[in-house]
Amino acid sequence: MYNYSIIIPHKNLPKLLQRCLDSIPDRDDVETIIVDDNSDPIVVDFVKFPGLQKKNVQVVLDKTGLGAGHARNVGLLKASGKWLVFADCDDFFDVELLDAQMNAFKERDCDLVFFKMNYRDSDSLQIADFEHKANSIFDLAKKENDNGYILYRRNAPWAKFIRRELVEVNQVRFDETQWSNDAWFSTRISLLAQNIDYVDSRIYNYTYRSDSLIKASSVKALQCRLDVALKCEGLLIENGCAQYRAKHVEYWFYLLLKKSLWTGMSNCSRVVKTIGLKGTVRGFLSNLKNDVLKAKT
Repeated sequence: MYNYSIIIPHKNLPKLLQRCLDSIPDRDDVETIIVDDNSDPIVVDFVKFPGLQKKNVQVVLDKTGLGAGHARNVGLLKASGKWLVFADCDDFFDVELLDAQMNAFKERDCDLVFFKMNYRDSDSLQIADFEHKANSIFDLAKKENDNGYILYRRNAPWAKFIRRELVEVNQVRFDETQWSNDAWFSTRISLLAQNIDYVDSRIYNYTYRSDSLIKASSVKALQCRLDVALKCEGLLIENGCAQYRAKHVEYWFYLLLKKSLWTGMSNCSRVVKTIGLKGTVRGFLSNLKNDVLKAKT
């Protein structure tokens, strides 16, 4: 019986995947599930694929090429632990801090546990000279004594322990979109969770790379992100949690307008329907102001 199932989607980054694997505590109550998203055999040596010979590691070679959301869903079908832990293959854990928190929570009765993280350059491993917004949200929730901020504004699945029973009973799954595939999963889990905790321990190292998928800014990428934001923030509004929106709808709508006025305007009625006319105008002006201030600096 495993207490923890760590799910890692992977595509074409075997060295970084190995780094991630090396950061996982060597424990008998931890299983690691790697789902390869149809990596290129020119880039990846499948005979020596990371984790193949490692105890308590499952390697799933998925040939559909449907992206990280699909890969995580495949991992969920394989998982058997009490807790789910997600990692991106180019990130890694603090092995000692993760081990300590695994000891602390293996018998705890929570639905969802949030942790802090470090934001690092993937190559140099240098910590960024500014605090990542995920940690700022964490601090805001503590300061205001209001769990809503951390519940509904932490859309990534990493730096969390998630009770697997909550996921399976409610059949929560990741979107299988190319971008923002984790937001719907995180939003639904946050609305379902009854008993949460958040711990000021930086168990996770989130890294940034120049070629990361998150930096994509094509019209297609922006449209996809806006679609997901409309769905997620619309659900928060329906459930009386509008005050906790991260206002991603306004942000992605503004960027889409900048990139393609015609495509942006074609989404206008959907945006207004979700956040109202005043919210739409206010969001546009706020983002425009931020752009102007950045240009001045």
